[in-house]
Amino acid sequence: MAAWFRRASTPGTAAADPANAQAAHGKPLLLIGFNEATKKWEVGQEAVAVLQGIKGPLCTVSVCGRARQGKSFLLNQLLGKFTGIDRPKGFVVSATHQSCTRGIWIWSIPISLTNSEGVTCNTILMDCEGVDAVDQGQQHSAQIFSLAVLLSSIFIFNQVGAIDAIAIERLAMVCELAKRIKDRSLAGRGGNNQVDFSPAFVWLLRDFQLILEKDGRKISGAEYLEDALKPTEGGQADLENRNQMRQTIKAVFPDRDVVTIVRPALTEQKLQKLDTLPANELRPEFRKDLDVLAQVLRGKLRPLEVQGHMLNGRTLGSLASAYVTAVNQGAVPQLVTAWQGIARAESQKAYDAAVAKYKEQFQYQGITEEHALYTAYKAAVDASLQDFKGSAMGDARLLSELEGKLRQDFESKYLEAKHKLAASGEKLATEMLAAETVKLRNLMNGPHASVDAVESELHRFLDEYDLKVAAGPFKYKRAAEFLMNVPIGGFRSIVKELINAREQAVAKAQHAETAIAQVRDWNLQMASYNHSSISHCFPL
Repeated sequence: MAAWFRRASTPGTAAADPANAQAAHGKPLLLIGFNEATKKWEVGQEAVAVLQGIKGPLCTVSVCGRARQGKSFLLNQLLGKFTGIDRPKGFVVSATHQSCTRGIWIWSIPISLTNSEGVTCNTILMDCEGVDAVDQGQQHSAQIFSLAVLLSSIFIFNQVGAIDAIAIERLAMVCELAKRIKDRSLAGRGGNNQVDFSPAFVWLLRDFQLILEKDGRKISGAEYLEDALKPTEGGQADLENRNQMRQTIKAVFPDRDVVTIVRPALTEQKLQKLDTLPANELRPEFRKDLDVLAQVLRGKLRPLEVQGHMLNGRTLGSLASAYVTAVNQGAVPQLVTAWQGIARAESQKAYDAAVAKYKEQFQYQGITEEHALYTAYKAAVDASLQDFKGSAMGDARLLSELEGKLRQDFESKYLEAKHKLAASGEKLATEMLAAETVKLRNLMNGPHASVDAVESELHRFLDEYDLKVAAGPFKYKRAAEFLMNVPIGGFRSIVKELINAREQAVAKAQHAETAIAQVRDWNLQMASYNHSSISHCFPL
């Protein structure tokens, strides 16, 4: 517990990031306002539109407290501190008795701040209407206070002077809602799906002139706060109620601290025009205290989360709308109900984006092999689900349900593509084999048919067939049938022609041999006849 309240030794001035200088040129935008005509709270559409473009992690720093106690001036000083710009034209500041901030306003450009853990957040400053203004009802004040607490990751309670019983009562009354939500969330860790809610809390004591001491020793602001929140003792009739209020504040804000800050100027003339004074005309003690506050805020900086999901600008706007609707319906904002609606809406957007991503990634035109189709499918599924898991939010049951639907939808589209690939491949195979059948028959029945020519053509065709036709059971089955029926029959024709040619050649050879034999016999007969005739004519 002590670690929650411990603060390091007083830090020096934190240097502003030059990249944040542009943030000083933003403007205040009304996030939540009250319509006097309809008597309803409304969400500012310009603010919601700007929030759409702000990415997470997101941190909201709000300042709330009684009217006319310098909340807007303080935010402007923090804006200058974090951006390095002296006297930025920030939230509206007035020197009159009338409150100039109505509703809840945000600064249009977030400030990039890095916390002690190295996490960089887009930080939005939030200025709240002062509570207990003369023209406000108590219900109006409580609603503003509640909305500010619920929308903050760091909540600054701005008060002039020391902590007193009235301030504790006011704070406890508004925090009772958040306490009930947090109590249910702690009880619901077993699975009833409640939200653990606790913004970091800084009780800022303005124009503080007292010395923080106890029993003769100096104490820190955190020790001062813990001492003020201790249960009181005595015989008062409302003692139990007072102690319950203190317990409420401690339960809602486990991460809590106190920062004291002196009056920024000493003369009434300067106090009436604080927003126009350059930093070097403010009291050095004030500037030093402001450095301490800025450092404490950096230390408490953390992403705004609901149910373990970091919010971005879009979801912050949705959350504000849900709370406003709940307030207008006469109910205290129910964080769980509002969040469930937002989580489902955001998860549906993530679902639709994943479907679009899959359609973009799974491009199977030109793929001819089934394994290549599966590779493309798997890559598209992985990319789409990665985007979905990075954007979706909500309870595990909802996310599991949507992821299951995505996988089913992706697989269905893959099987459809696989069927189309098989059908187109079989059609192409049929056309190619039919054309090649005619070509081979013509080649084998032609006047110059030869085994070498047929073999060469078959090699060429099979290479082309393997390249163009998608893999599948039909591919090689049809090719085998083709090779069995067409080329072998063609080879039979070639062999038959060769046999016929051989037989003809043999017949011709036999005929030639017979003719030669006949000539030889005739020559022998002629030679014998001639010899006989000569012997008869010329006897010895």
